[in-house]
Amino acid sequence: MPTSIKLPQGMAYGWWYFPKELLHDLVFEVEFVSGDERSPGRYFQLYQGYIGGYGIYFGFQTDIFRPGVGWQGHGLIFSRWGTRDDEDAASTTGGWVENSGHEGNFVGVRSLFDWRCGRYLCWLSPCREEAEATWYEFRVRRLSDGQEATAGSLRFPHVDGQRPLIHSGGGSWTEVYSGVAIAEDVPTTQFEVRYVHADNNSIVPIRCDTNYNSNYPCADAVVTSEGILSLRSGCGVSQIHPAQQYDSCD
Repeated sequence: MPTSIKLPQGMAYGWWYFPKELLHDLVFEVEFVSGDERSPGRYFQLYQGYIGGYGIYFGFQTDIFRPGVGWQGHGLIFSRWGTRDDEDAASTTGGWVENSGHEGNFVGVRSLFDWRCGRYLCWLSPCREEAEATWYEFRVRRLSDGQEATAGSLRFPHVDGQRPLIHSGGGSWTEVYSGVAIAEDVPTTQFEVRYVHADNNSIVPIRCDTNYNSNYPCADAVVTSEGILSLRSGCGVSQIHPAQQYDSCD
């Protein structure tokens, strides 16, 4: 029987735990196996967590909304909470800053990037230092042709005079946010985090915990024997693997 859903709805999740609590940078290799259609709008989240004391998330969307303009197509986003100050955000050429209170006060940077199924290398890393703050940038490279893109960068205030660091325990997940009312009408969507490393590739996760949204039934999450987090959702997908803790995720 079809399952009615309200939007947005998260689908499948994996939460990464490293051997140290605070990290200087993150690098991911991800693969979009299926589900790159523009509609319905889906969000492929690389890491939802914290930098310093501020919540962040960043990743790929199939259809980015630009306030005052409308739906723009495939692109990248990077957001931080705890501010509505445009001075805390620097967009890339052709991109824009979003400033809103609809999910709690936040600013974010957005840019168009015509990503499709395939593999990508992705970074979250410091890009600029100021006397009282550090800027972090979200950048990607398509491995098939080497093309790079960035969502832009965001500013995070120093904590007791020290650079704010990325917290362990952040999550990778998938979400449907526009263009559909029935869970089973989401196209088959498969997103894989092939690896995530920290601190200039010197640290790997010791654990990944998977879980699900009980309001969205068409999802499955597993960490394979190769350490790949595979998130499947949409048409034809059912939960095969229970929510569980996977150790030694490298």
